[in-house]
Amino acid sequence: MKLRCRRLLALNTIIPTNLFLPTTDNGKEEIVQVKIRLLHKTREEKDYLYGAEFVDLTTAQQQKITKVFDFYQKPYFFT
Repeated sequence: MKLRCRRLLALNTIIPTNLFLPTTDNGKEEIVQVKIRLLHKTREEKDYLYGAEFVDLTTAQQQKITKVFDFYQKPYFFT
């Protein structure tokens, strides 16, 4: 997963994060709380771009995240 941030963050840090899922037909926004680990970073103008991995996902979290990747037609895999 990629993360864009204006602040410099420490690598190999586990960070609690909220992912906003694509809205449902009723327009209600759903949020899934996950933990990510920052693996690497690059600088792009004023922002930092981080490569991150999900940490300690539950089955329910994994199912919700799968829907996000499917919605945006992006490849994914879980280990």
